Amino acid sequence: MKDYYYILGIKPNASNEEIKKAYRKLSLKFHPDKNDGDLFFQERFKDIQEAYEILIDINKRKEFDTKLNSLNQQNQGSNFNPEIILFNVDKKSCEYNDEITFTWKTANSNLVKISPFGAVEPIGQKRFIVKNFKNPYLNFEITAINTNINRQISSNVKVRNNTYFELYEHFKLVIKEEEKIKYENSSKSSNSQKKQQKTNRPPYEYDITKNYVQYPTSKGLIEIEPCVSFKGMYVFLDKKLAPDGKYNLGFLMNVKVKDGKAI
Repeated sequence: MKDYYYILGIKPNASNEEIKKAYRKLSLKFHPDKNDGDLFFQERFKDIQEAYEILIDINKRKEFDTKLNSLNQQNQGSNFNPEIILFNVDKKSCEYNDEITFTWKTANSNLVKISPFGAVEPIGQKRFIVKNFKNPYLNFEITAINTNINRQISSNVKVRNNTYFELYEHFKLVIKEEEKIKYENSSKSSNSQKKQQKTNRPPYEYDITKNYVQYPTSKGLIEIEPCVSFKGMYVFLDKKLAPDGKYNLGFLMNVKVKDGKAI
């Protein structure tokens, strides 16, 4: 049985003016025409419309109150357990700076929390901008609580973080290349050591004997020695120290250069 007072967010002794005020506010907020015909808002709007039609009519309201009181007496001592009717997210995977939308609907709960947002309305929708690239999956949990009987229920959704996996693959290749170079250097003969001495140059000069990693940018192809972190490394553009500025490498990454070094 639907609790129409709960749907409109009013008390059982609410006046007709309070009923009308709650109806106007909610019907405007959840009207399908204002929400691109979203199915969730259509269903919510129907509940609001139904609640208003019952409670604004004196006879229908009396009949509803009688049924509600009878049901409450039957459940006296146990009350209603909280329910999570719906908890959805519009994307199963996302990237950094993506917008994802959560939709939820609970019943018999006077306190609802969604991690990491905090307390929310028992029924609603929320948009969230992803600013996380450190975790492979983003976990979101909803908890519906009925404090009157000290009971709660939880549910969670998991969203794959594509940006994390893209960065992971990128750095895995960089580390693999670095290990390969170290192995090749360690296996060189004494002749290669002499060659190294012969071609040894200051680090701020471009050295054709080094296996620089190339990164395409809008300013041209920059080259940096293999490393895990760019900070402090010399950056070359056209075999010369790169001018000061910001170089976009893709993967939501960029390198800032000052005095020929990454900072």
